[in-house]
Amino acid sequence: MVEARRLLKTGQRVRSESLELIYSASQKLHPRWLVQVPKRVVKLATRRNRLKRVLHQAAFVCHSKVTTPSDFLIRVKQPLPHYSSKQATKDLSELLVQTKTT
Repeated sequence: MVEARRLLKTGQRVRSESLELIYSASQKLHPRWLVQVPKRVVKLATRRNRLKRVLHQAAFVCHSKVTTPSDFLIRVKQPLPHYSSKQATKDLSELLVQTKTT
C-alpha cells in the first residue's frame, strides 16, 4: 500500500491549477497510485467518489507512460464538478511530464 504520510512529508510536488501530484521513488517494480479528494474541497461523498473514479481511470491510462518505479499521490485542490476522464488524463499526463518519471 502506498504510504500517504510518507509521500506528504518527503515527496516532490508538481502542481496544476486543479491537481497536485506528489511523487517519490519506490522500491517496488511498478508505479503505485493513490488518489485523495479532501472533504473540505468536495463536500458531497457522491461527488468525491465520482472524482476518485475519474482520477483512478486517468492513472490507469497514464500508468504505461511511467518508466521509473515511483509512488504517486494525486490530490484535488479545487472542486471539479464536470471533470471528464479525458480532461483528467490530459492533466495527469502534463503533470507526469514535469516529474521526469516518463
